[in-house]
Amino acid sequence: MSIAQNGTDLKSSDSKNTDTIPSTTATLSNPAALPDNTWGVALPNNKLHANFDASNNATKFAAVPADGANIMSKNSATAADGDSQNVVFGVNLQDGKYKAGTYSTVVTHMATVSLPLSPTVTDIQPSAHAIGDNNSTISITGTNLDTVSELFIDLNKNGTMDNGEECTNLNVSSNTKLTCDVPKITDSTMEGSYSVIVNAQSVPSVKVDNGFTYYNRSTVRTNGDPSSNCKVDIDANMIPIKHAGDTTNPKWVKADISKEGDWYDYENKKWANAVTVKSSKVNTYKNAAAGTEIPENDILGYWVYIPRYKYKVLRYSPTDASVNEQNFTIIFQTTDDAKGIPTQNNEWATHPAFTFGNKELNGLWAAKFEITGTQTNPTVKPSVSSLRYMTIGNLYDTAIRMGVQDATGSQYGNKTTTTVQNYHNLATSKSHMMRNSEWGAATYLSTSSFGAGVTKVQKNGHSGYNTGCGPQADGDTSYGSTCNKYNTTIGQLASTINNTYGIYDMSGGAYEYVMGGYSADGNASVANSYISNAVKPPYVDLYQTASMDSCTFTSCGGHALFETEGWGSDFSYFVNTSNPWLVRGGNAYDGMGSAGVIAANNDSGRDRKSTGSRAVLQ
Repeated sequence: MSIAQNGTDLKSSDSKNTDTIPSTTATLSNPAALPDNTWGVALPNNKLHANFDASNNATKFAAVPADGANIMSKNSATAADGDSQNVVFGVNLQDGKYKAGTYSTVVTHMATVSLPLSPTVTDIQPSAHAIGDNNSTISITGTNLDTVSELFIDLNKNGTMDNGEECTNLNVSSNTKLTCDVPKITDSTMEGSYSVIVNAQSVPSVKVDNGFTYYNRSTVRTNGDPSSNCKVDIDANMIPIKHAGDTTNPKWVKADISKEGDWYDYENKKWANAVTVKSSKVNTYKNAAAGTEIPENDILGYWVYIPRYKYKVLRYSPTDASVNEQNFTIIFQTTDDAKGIPTQNNEWATHPAFTFGNKELNGLWAAKFEITGTQTNPTVKPSVSSLRYMTIGNLYDTAIRMGVQDATGSQYGNKTTTTVQNYHNLATSKSHMMRNSEWGAATYLSTSSFGAGVTKVQKNGHSGYNTGCGPQADGDTSYGSTCNKYNTTIGQLASTINNTYGIYDMSGGAYEYVMGGYSADGNASVANSYISNAVKPPYVDLYQTASMDSCTFTSCGGHALFETEGWGSDFSYFVNTSNPWLVRGGNAYDGMGSAGVIAANNDSGRDRKSTGSRAVLQ
């Protein structure tokens, strides 16, 4: 582009001595620095990405002034920043090279340099990748992403894009979404979280601290894999199972725990399942070959394993800004791994559900369905009415009844020493009513790449409170008399992983009392007509405040309370002195904005038609 018209922009009034500032040319594809005594357009930090449109020239160009040349706007230097500004160009004389006389500048045209707004990043999915795996595609959502020119994972942690850090095959589909392929790394010592840096047609760059995690595949739980850090603790009398049925007929068979992936593969959304069986059948199935069918009539309870994990904290305190609903980043652990104890956002927290008093757990077995059966003979079965019309105290004792008696149970409250136990014929495992932190552990795992994903668990909408039912239709938030059973295409939508290997009834079905309650002194729960003896930790999570906004991470972190408040439009209420107990999940009659895995409400502990509970083994 010719900056000067005919090369005669600057002249001396002395006709005998005419000096001309030479013109110059620059294009986007061939930018050029200006020679001395010329002028042009300067972009912020010399970035040459923006377009410059000259009304008298079709060429788009950008250029940087030579040292000593000033860009002028009217009578003062033009600031080379902002999103859009009109620039009038002039020239200052330099170095005393011009003879005495009167000089004038001829303005040849006005131009506009438009710099786009900086992009923002609101979500990265998936936000983790296994070390050694080939490149995989990630999806980034945000704003002004159509200005992005490059993106990289800052593996060297120096803020600049080095070899092997670029996210390749960048595809900007709109101003709110782009995809690219993250780099492959093979060094197992590089496990950890790294910043994601986005460069665009404006400055500064966008940096997402700890935005992407590389993990060693050995931390992904897959049975039968010798390289896997695999510690699914199963009671000697429980039978590992896999689903061999279809969407018409459910069928469970004994899994081969020595065959890789036959029992579980969390990375591929196949959570470990097991059953407890009648006393007369325990040895039969313990000694049976892999592949042996276990009929429904022999089963007392279905159980799903939640492995120990740490997660990246999104909201450390209720005083922090709320965060948009998104998947949690999770890395599986065992008790041999260092425990994550965060102090702020974006740090790692080992989920508190895996600490039971002074004992650290490799995981826990959650009931696959709400408690069914009777108070004296409780079961965990699909497609039958859940056990309801019971006070929280009676539900607590019913859950205790399933497992081996805790020898120290008398110190933990209610009627644990007088309850006849081990109805499920376990060898050593004890049972209890699900704590609120354990509800949170199942919820966060479901709300990750290992589960259905954020707000993807649909509602059990059966009006008769049958367990394991799906919605009335895909996406339907109403209730009705149809039970789309757990193995059907529609029924699987109500699972925590949208397939038969997940946990059911966590959205809709019956409300579920959990062991999460208000406590004035923090030592024991309330004791009243609904629960005869106060329950003490570790069998209960206690909250010494009646306001969720007064929670701390120590008391409420991991409990799916303030961290996930407002997600999925699920209701979010907390305990208080009048209603000291938490109930989770909503029920079949709750519509959009009420039922969901995030949903939290409170109650007095009284018996209700619409409220049941869930058991846990450990």
